[in-house]
Amino acid sequence: MVVSPHRSWSPRVRTSVAAGPCGSKRFSDDYSDSFYTTLAAGSIVLAALALALRRGALPGAHGAALFACAYGLLAGFRQDLLLFLAPLALAALWGRPRRHWLLAAAVGGLGLLLWLVPTAILSGGLAAYLRATLEQGTAASGEASPLTHGPAGLAHNARTLAIFLWRGLAVALLPLGYYGLRRLVLRRTLDPTLPGVLLWLIPPLAYYLLGHLGDYGYTLSLLPALLLLAARGVVLAARDLYTLGTAVWVQRFGGVRPPGTRGRGAALLLALLLGAAVAGADAGLFLGRDTQFSVAGIACFDTTMRARLARTRALFPPGETLIFSAGYYQHVRTYLPAYRAWLYAPDDPASRTRAIPAGTRYLLLFDEEAHPAAGQIAFDRFILPCNGVPFWYATVRAGAVARYHPTAATITVQGP
Repeated sequence: MVVSPHRSWSPRVRTSVAAGPCGSKRFSDDYSDSFYTTLAAGSIVLAALALALRRGALPGAHGAALFACAYGLLAGFRQDLLLFLAPLALAALWGRPRRHWLLAAAVGGLGLLLWLVPTAILSGGLAAYLRATLEQGTAASGEASPLTHGPAGLAHNARTLAIFLWRGLAVALLPLGYYGLRRLVLRRTLDPTLPGVLLWLIPPLAYYLLGHLGDYGYTLSLLPALLLLAARGVVLAARDLYTLGTAVWVQRFGGVRPPGTRGRGAALLLALLLGAAVAGADAGLFLGRDTQFSVAGIACFDTTMRARLARTRALFPPGETLIFSAGYYQHVRTYLPAYRAWLYAPDDPASRTRAIPAGTRYLLLFDEEAHPAAGQIAFDRFILPCNGVPFWYATVRAGAVARYHPTAATITVQGP
């Protein structure tokens, strides 16, 4: 499945897929953010429409067409949504007349084609587009999939998913855990919201465990569903606390109900207070900690990125500089378009080696992880502000050969 623009696509294709109908420069400046936020927003919108369709709030053929239109357009932009939300879409349409299914298929297919056709054309044809898609999918799934790495791959994916979800849920894990315990204790009571949420939750969960989970942002397909269950846990906890508190009060004061309690109203107020406490605690962690995913961490990243760009523009002439990047290639393409770029792609072995072109005097390692191999005396560095990470560069000559070693994230330069 395509989850980000493939690096072998032309810059026009990557920008077009990222910007889409919005045409926003910000989208093409940092498309990974737009892809992740679309994953979260698209999941929520489609789940809400599926619920409305199932409960009759979107009646008739027009309701089925509206849902299919949204599904096709969003899944055309984020193709993983086509897979992840297919069970929920089928359940939403279940029991509808055949003409509704046919109309939904036609409208949804049109929405997909609105993305597929221009993307394929800009990629050099459908064959080139499919080839790039399959190459990316094969490279991604081959990193840690249990299908290729066995139990070790499953353990790696499970550990990665647990870490990512902990970062996304934090304090909300408490009401989520309470909801799970209540379901185990009261298995005789069916939660009417649970089947739909599981249809939303299980497909991406299974894919990330059995396939590939490359970045934190992918869990945004899971987090909305998990947060719904956590909210349900808050409601159940408030109800249980209210029931317990009322019982204790009545027992202590001889059958007299506590003043100011009005059944559901008091339980609702308690649920709101508990929900506010959970949200406030998570917000406090985001605002108060100095970690990668916090206000301080985001500000630090912005500071170091601005420093990289400023040093590059001030000290290294575009005509004399070659920039290497693996993780920040979209920043190099967007903010340093005048510079020659050496962009490493994991699925392209040829991208590991680059001959230094004529007129080039400097090689910059734009990524934080990349560093010179031991014994490489041509390299020097700046220390970036905030995180103290070295920004490496080397004085090179035309005709030399630079090699990137992805396992160790090191660079060697050999030749004149």
